[in-house]
Amino acid sequence: MRAIPIALIKENKKMRTWITLILAVFLSLTAFAQQTNQPAKPGLELQKMAVWYGDWKYESETNTTPLGPGAKATGKMTCRPVLNGFAAECIYDEKGPAGDTHSMELCWYDPATKKYAYVYLSNDGYMEQGPFMMNEKGDTWEANCVAGGKPFRMRGVETVLSGGMTITRKAEMSIDGKTWLPYFTSSLTKGKTNLNASTSGKK
Repeated sequence: MRAIPIALIKENKKMRTWITLILAVFLSLTAFAQQTNQPAKPGLELQKMAVWYGDWKYESETNTTPLGPGAKATGKMTCRPVLNGFAAECIYDEKGPAGDTHSMELCWYDPATKKYAYVYLSNDGYMEQGPFMMNEKGDTWEANCVAGGKPFRMRGVETVLSGGMTITRKAEMSIDGKTWLPYFTSSLTKGKTNLNASTSGKK
């Protein structure tokens, strides 16, 4: 039997080493690709917004303020998760002295500031946007708003009651950011849950 040259044996060992390294790198890259191809999942902060998901009916009362006279209104709010659960969308249909209004709200969580944020827009030109903080009882919010072309500030508290079947909201408003006046109160009652409908708001 012909003897195998020592140089060839060494070369084969080097080749096996390179093959082993290449296989290891390939398997690592494959595993990384599989991980990165997995859809991102909402964290616990985003899951907290599920308290709004479903169909709601509400009654609200606005006080007389520098923005105008007080009034009562009724409406419905429908909320759902959107964008793979990374945001909540709420649609409002409201009846009041000025007629029917339709509004949309989008809420999300900003991991950089560790705060939630929202924007609320209505077909009568009303708008508000700002941060809010969620807690075990509900949430608190602040906003820059515009009503009838007049800018103002708003802050409020939302409380979840009756095992998540009732929500109350109470807000104050300020023209100058220093003097605060009672702005509105509202009460929402949850109906049949429908995650495929539209979602959330603070007004």
